[in-house]
Formats: sequence, C-alpha cells, structure tokens
Amino acid sequence: MKKIIFLLFVCLASFSGQAQEIYNSSGRKVAKKPAKKTGFDRDKLVLGGDLRFSGGNGFISVGVAPVIGYKLMERLYGGVKLGYSYDRYKVDRAYLPMGTESNILSYNTYSGGLWGRFLLWESIYIHSELEYNIFDNYFQDDLTGLLYKKKVESPSLLIGAGLRQPITDRLSLNLSFLFDVLNDPNSYYKVSGKGGLDIRMGVLIGF
Repeated sequence: MKKIIFLLFVCLASFSGQAQEIYNSSGRKVAKKPAKKTGFDRDKLVLGGDLRFSGGNGFISVGVAPVIGYKLMERLYGGVKLGYSYDRYKVDRAYLPMGTESNILSYNTYSGGLWGRFLLWESIYIHSELEYNIFDNYFQDDLTGLLYKKKVESPSLLIGAGLRQPITDRLSLNLSFLFDVLNDPNSYYKVSGKGGLDIRMGVLIGF
C-alpha cells in the first residue's frame, strides 16, 4: 500500500512539472517568458527636488523646486514641477522715488512646468523643461528713470545637461546647468540678472 501511494505521489509531481512547461506548434519545449508588468509601477516613480543659490555684489537669489516624475522608457524620465524663488539686490538710491527708506529691493517668483530628462550614461544626462514664471520685479521708467514695481508673467524653455552621482541604487545627487533658449523679453532668467543661465543642485529618488 505504501509503495502504491509513493508511486502516485511521484506521478502527480511529474505531471505538475510538465504542466508548467510551454511547447511550440512543433511540439518542442520552450522556456516560459516572465510576465510583463502592466499599468502603474510605483518603482518607476521619481521624487525629489532642486535647490538654487546664486549671489554677489549685493545680489542674492535662492530657490527650491519639488518635482515628481515617472520613468517613461529605458533612460527616459518625465514629470511636473513647482518652484519658488526669492531674489534680493541693492540699487543706487538715485533710481528710487523720494521717500524710499531702503535701497534693497526684493521679490518672489512662483513657477510651474513640465520636464524631461534622458540619461546618456551612468553619470551624464540631458534635460529640457518648459516653465512658466509669475513674479513682481522692478523696471526703469523711460520718462523719469526711476524704478517701479510690476507684475510679470513669462514662459521659459530651459535646455542643458547635468551630472548624476548615485548614492544608492534608488537615490542620486544631481547638478544641472540649464539655459533659457526661448528669449522672452521678460524671462525670469534674464531680468533677474542670471544672464539666462540657471544652475541647480538636487536630490532624486528613482533616478
């Protein structure tokens, strides 16, 4: 009786193993392909943000930009971002209206946009970003020569490259050098004294 039960067990195990194998139209056994993941994959999420700082000769600019993205294809990433910047600079009192107490001017900038990034090699990537900025800046009146504050809205198209330094398989430091190529007359990166150039340092999870 024990021998019969043992033989039945061996037969069942053998049948189960054969049922998991795949055969082609000619009857030959082929390797079973692993099932592809479909739909949303949280392992492809990209989270983090950039920090910006520049200054000199009485000028200071600091900013932060949290981002969220997704790995669209192998080496290709894309997503959305929000940003905030604080700018402060010193001007000659001769350009200020009478009664102005301080010659240190400041303004806030709020931005949002879409970004894409392609990883060329393990440590080098190219970056493009379509951004829209809203800020209050100071402009010189053509008649009086004095400065006045004005709300500005302007688009920017930032293109450049960067360096990636992995910390773990999921976390990396990033340094980006971007230039606004849209040439809008009210571009934040031009009227703020950056000369169209923006340098960012950030941390990303998933890139």
